[in-house]
Amino acid sequence: MLLLIVLVNANTSSPFCCPAECAFNETEPGRNITSPLYPNKYPDGVKCVWVLQAPINHTVKLDLEDFHLELDKKCFYDYMEFFDGDTEEHHLIRERMCGKHDPQTIESTGQKLMVVFHSDKSDNNYTGFRAVFETKKMSKKIV
Repeated sequence: MLLLIVLVNANTSSPFCCPAECAFNETEPGRNITSPLYPNKYPDGVKCVWVLQAPINHTVKLDLEDFHLELDKKCFYDYMEFFDGDTEEHHLIRERMCGKHDPQTIESTGQKLMVVFHSDKSDNNYTGFRAVFETKKMSKKIV
C-alpha cells in the first residue's frame, strides 16, 4: 500500500510543499537528515531546525554528503547554519553555508549540535542537502 502525505506551505498555493516551519529533535545516530523534498528541489520560504543530541561523553558528528543550495556572496537568501549547542545563541561552528560544496564533516564540541536550514521566498532549482547524523566518543570524559 502506498501512503501519500500532502502538506501545504502557508506561503504558497502549491500542494506539494512542506510546512513553513519545521523542527526536529534527533537522538538516534545513523539517521539521514535532509532538506524538505530532497532529492527534489526544496520549497521556498522554509526554516527547518534540527537539534542533534549525542549520548553522555559523546559529540555530534554530521557528515554532509550532498549539498547544493542557492549561491550568493553572503549566503543571505538560502543557507545552513551549525550551532555548537541547542539554540541559536550558542557559538556558530562555521560561517553560513550556501552554494555547492563537496562532502564534509561538521562536529560539535559537546553533546548537542543545532542545524538550521533556511530558504527565502524566491523560486529556486536546487536540491538542498543530505547529511548523516553520527556520534563520536570524547577523548576525555565529562562527569
